[in-house]
Amino acid sequence: MVKSKKSVFIVLISLAAMLLTATLVLLFVPEPKPITITEKFYIAETQNGFELHGKIRNDSGEDRTFKYYGQQITVTLHINDLSGGTEYNKDYVIFNEDVTVKAGESYEINKELDIPCQAEITKVTAKLHKKEYSVNYTLYGNVINEGNFLIAAVFAGIAGGSLLIGAIANLIANIKTAKRANRIISDISQKFGNAIYASGYYGDKKQERANAAKSAFGVIGGATMQLVTGLGVYRTYSGRRRRDFVITDNALFEVVGKEQNYYDIKPQVQENFKNAEIIEKRNQLTMNGADGRSYFIFKVNNGEKQKLTDALYNLFKENK
Repeated sequence: MVKSKKSVFIVLISLAAMLLTATLVLLFVPEPKPITITEKFYIAETQNGFELHGKIRNDSGEDRTFKYYGQQITVTLHINDLSGGTEYNKDYVIFNEDVTVKAGESYEINKELDIPCQAEITKVTAKLHKKEYSVNYTLYGNVINEGNFLIAAVFAGIAGGSLLIGAIANLIANIKTAKRANRIISDISQKFGNAIYASGYYGDKKQERANAAKSAFGVIGGATMQLVTGLGVYRTYSGRRRRDFVITDNALFEVVGKEQNYYDIKPQVQENFKNAEIIEKRNQLTMNGADGRSYFIFKVNNGEKQKLTDALYNLFKENK
């Protein structure tokens, strides 16, 4: 009985979960800002109208001078004037004259508002100078973070999503592989006596290296054409592919296709693998051809490793 392998899936899904969690943290956990709201902004009704209250602290590490035209804190209000039958947003700047808030110090806001009725504070924005340009920071009213946190969240989200897709694809592929292997095992138990199932590879090392090089050059060439002409076409060359093998006393079958057709490949490989040395490593056996290029790799359960070794030696011994 072959079980689907879940080790790669577990690693991928764990990494995906970590990255997607990091994405949520980067998106929604408040990021550090140069200006911090230390007391929530609110609107109070007075005898003369309405006043805006709140408190900010300068956490930028340097003194900040706010001006009417320059560095500024802006509050956006949503006003629903029932008496006038209008509804609109209006921005109010906090500083009408030059005010310097030293690094680490706080500033208490107490500002009269010329509004017709109670309003809702929807956004607080800080415009700060940074060298030769200005940067806007949303201090309140933005659920999703901005700036570097958002950029990092996008990259983490893409990586996490890709790993999640890869994990699911890997799990599905392994389940299909295990089902196919078990169908073959069930089949050979009825067709052959003493047969052994093994998955693995049969290939040519030199050809695989050449194909890998061709694929690499093809991708580079296609990318270059894409940059130059806007249209890139490239071709990839196949590397080694996974195969299903059945080893009997007199044949080495490769099981091919959904129909699980059996093809005895022993006649075409017997001469090259005559008396080949079999190298054991973990749960696989490697048999190298006399040409120094071709090889077989058989992956088998530990319980059948010695049985497979004996069967291969018997199958390819010189007087066979």
